[in-house]
Parts: sequence; structure tokens; C-alpha cells
Amino acid sequence: MRDPRRRWPVTLLLSAGLLVGGAACDGGSETPDAGADSVADSGTDSVTDTDTDTDTDTDTDSVTDAGTDAGTDPDTAAAPDTATAGPKKTAWGPISGACNTIAAEVDNAAPSLLLNTWQIDEEFDKKLLAPGPLKRYEGPNAGGSSICSEVFSMQLLAECAGAKVFKTETEIRYRKKGSITDWEAMIDGKKVGVSVTRAYKGPMNMQYTAQDADTLLKKKLAGINESTQNVRPADKWVKQVLHVWTVQPTWVPLLEDAWKALDAKLKADTVVLITVEKNSEFVVADTCD
Repeated sequence: MRDPRRRWPVTLLLSAGLLVGGAACDGGSETPDAGADSVADSGTDSVTDTDTDTDTDTDTDSVTDAGTDAGTDPDTAAAPDTATAGPKKTAWGPISGACNTIAAEVDNAAPSLLLNTWQIDEEFDKKLLAPGPLKRYEGPNAGGSSICSEVFSMQLLAECAGAKVFKTETEIRYRKKGSITDWEAMIDGKKVGVSVTRAYKGPMNMQYTAQDADTLLKKKLAGINESTQNVRPADKWVKQVLHVWTVQPTWVPLLEDAWKALDAKLKADTVVLITVEKNSEFVVADTCD
């Protein structure tokens, strides 16, 4: 068990149907955590991304992908989903909020926002990882240091949606250089791209603004649309998940509001999953290794 004196002073969140507290609850180089987020970003998000990840595959296929830029009426977008049959028990601790419903969103043509909290009660131990996350943990990285958020994104989707890791970021092939996706999952026999980022400004910075949330989501969703357009046919996914980690529950409403205000074309059919890491910090702060 973790020493309670080392745990983060995470506050309680009551927001849009999400209850975080008690026993229940569910990268690009960044400064200060220098994590390699989902895409080779330009611009600045809440953690000052300086991503350098780009795919080295520069030859061009004859196939032209349509991408995911078809507009969707914001009124048809799914509301934030926090439903679950109860906390999902894992070897690390319970996941509360959206968990069992994640797989169903793969077949949803509308954009959606899901919220959960993962109460992590154990110190990091790679022996507790599923085979796919363990492969990512021990394998090569495309750049930066977002290994922990990517590994635990894989672990959470394995726990909640039965996801299998199909390919890691160094294995996914693209037709040209540009934004890349962190990993590719198989969920119910369908390929799903997963891009991972963090709403995080360092261990001592508790300030987060609506502009920070807006910048982060716009940047990452633009990168997702680009990687979807550029991915080679053999690796083409049916949709993508943008997995956002934070240790600050009070920042979640800012991310929710920013997502609701986004242009439908930018949201496309992407699932945005926001996970609060409770009771620990090694995922968001990237200190699991």
C-alpha cells in the first residue's frame, strides 16, 4: 500500500453527474513532466507541450483516406457518461464512473465525453500490468517521456473495455510525416486509435483556466483528425479515443465546458475520456519508472 503521507491532496469533485470521493470513483514532451502526448503538436497546451514525435514514414500510398472531419451537429453529441454498474475492482484500486460503457462508444457515430476516476491504492509494480501495457512499458518510445500515462491508458481500457493492445506508437504506419497516435487497441474486434494527454501543470501549480482546457482539447483533437487522415489502410481505425489524465478533480468541469463549446467538425466522432488519478501521482507526473 502507498504511504498516505505521500498521496496527493486531491479534492472532491461534484460535476455533471460525476461523483469523486470516498472509496468510489476511473503525451509530446511537456514541462515539467515532459510526457510524449498523442500527437506531434505545435502550439502550447496546459503543460507547455514541445512534442517532437513524428512518423518517419514519408512515402505516399495511392489510397486517399477521407479522415474524420465530417461535421456532427453538437446537439446530437453524447452527454458526459459516468454510468457504471459500480466501481470496477482492479489490482491497483477501483475505477468509478464511465467504465463498462466505453466499448459501446466505439459504435457511436457522435462525439462523446466520458468521465471516471481511478483510485490507485498500490505502488507501481509492473507485475500487475496486463501483457499489452507491460509490452509498452518495456518497449521503445517515439519520443518524450509519457510512458506512464500511455501504459495506464492501456491498462484502464483493458480493465474497462477488454481492450487488447494491437500496436504501439512505433508500430503504427502513416503515409507521411505529421501527428501520430499513441497506440492502437482492438475492442470487440474493431481497431481503435488511442491518443493520450495530461491536464497537468506540475506538482506545485494548482491554477488551471478555461483557456488552458480549450487550448489542450483543440490541439489534441486537431492532431487526432490529422493522424486519422494519414494512417495507412492496414492500420486504419474505426474511431479514436482522446484519453485525458489529471490529478485535479476541480479541473474536470473546465475541460467539460471547453469540450461542449468546440466546433462539431473538430470533435468529429472522437471519444474524449477524462480520468482523474486519485490517491497517487505516478501516472500524471510520469514517475512510474
